[in-house]
Amino acid sequence: MNEDEKSEKLAHFQELTGIGDLDRCRSTLEHYNWNLEVAVESMLSVDEGEGAMASHPVPEPGLRQRRVVGSLQDITRTQVGRQPVHMVMPVQRHQPWSNWLADIVLLPFRFAFSTVWSIFRFLGALLFPVSQSAINSVGDVIQFISMFEEQYGDSHPQFFRGSYEDAVNAARRDVRFLLVYLHSRDHMHTEQFCREVVCSVGVTEYVNENMIFWGCDVNSNEGYRVSRIMREATYPFLALLCVQDSRMVIVERIEAGGMSVDDVMARLVGAVETNEPLLVAARSDRQQRTESVALREQQDKAYLESLRQDQEKERRQQEEQERIRQEERDQQRKQQQQQDMQELLARQREEKRRSLPLEPDAGSKDSTKVLFRLPDGRRLERRFAKTDTLQVLYDYAFCSEESLQKFVLVSSFPRKELRIESTSNVPTLEEAGLIPSASLFVQNEDTDSD
Repeated sequence: MNEDEKSEKLAHFQELTGIGDLDRCRSTLEHYNWNLEVAVESMLSVDEGEGAMASHPVPEPGLRQRRVVGSLQDITRTQVGRQPVHMVMPVQRHQPWSNWLADIVLLPFRFAFSTVWSIFRFLGALLFPVSQSAINSVGDVIQFISMFEEQYGDSHPQFFRGSYEDAVNAARRDVRFLLVYLHSRDHMHTEQFCREVVCSVGVTEYVNENMIFWGCDVNSNEGYRVSRIMREATYPFLALLCVQDSRMVIVERIEAGGMSVDDVMARLVGAVETNEPLLVAARSDRQQRTESVALREQQDKAYLESLRQDQEKERRQQEEQERIRQEERDQQRKQQQQQDMQELLARQREEKRRSLPLEPDAGSKDSTKVLFRLPDGRRLERRFAKTDTLQVLYDYAFCSEESLQKFVLVSSFPRKELRIESTSNVPTLEEAGLIPSASLFVQNEDTDSD
């Protein structure tokens, strides 16, 4: 269970029990493992004070003790011993003297009936306990609706098909009134109330238009738990709830025994008219919150889009900077490679230059003069011994700074490439016919000799 669900249950527990101490409410819910219905039931059935909770374990549904509904002692305890902050008692309207007289005459019978019925229910719960796993809140509601329609027809306000907690959450979510009906099939006024009030056209249309309608039989587990929350004194019983400060609060309690459809409608209409401004304010707050959330989402979306664009711009800038740095690194690497190549070439040329044989004297008969024509038009001239090989000519041409790194020597007339086919048998200048003089072109090796 997350913190939002705990906060919602904490607020609901406060509104149902009337306990203002937030720490006490939280400790009570934690004691009962955040089971809202069990915690509320235990608090409403304990009169020993704040220390009573610690001495009462989580009650099993089969061992719960039903309070004496309608008893004078319970009514006194409800009115004097507890003053729930969530309960707004309606202004009592004057009823005909005949209704008052009937209530006074029937009061002893109601008291006796409620007492005997509560005793039998208590004994039945002891003898036939219901396991927690057998409790099905939604099933109890559906079963009640089926029973109601089977007995009274389907011309009635639309029942909410879910648990009481689901109905409360739906009313809070939709900012609507919630009308709770607790049904007791054994009460003398139930038959008349269901047929003449609940199933009347006026009540049906008004309730369907203005509120969510939830009902259940108090003889079922779900109805019994809600009865412990409502603490009604007699049946039939109606409770009207609406949103106040983000909580569902009981704003009207109608113990409708003997009341006519006009009396019930007057109470409902009066309560709705009195508390409608609360719902209007709640809807306005909800709309403002919705608009604020939408505005924040819009702003967040715009911020995220702006952030995305900035990040994309920064990414492109980084990529461009990285590209430039890479180009610089590539350029530096190429320059370094060229420098290394030039240094290597210079060392090789120096080695070749040192290995060249000495140039013969100008008047030596065993020498030949060779003219080298470089690609840029420059000329090199030197005397070589007849016994020098073609490799000496290649080494001399290679030693020139203006010469190519890879080249071939080509004789001018007759035009012929002077290639060294084998390093083990290199012809001498005399064997190659380069005496007493020769003119050679230093030509790029890749250039066509034609």
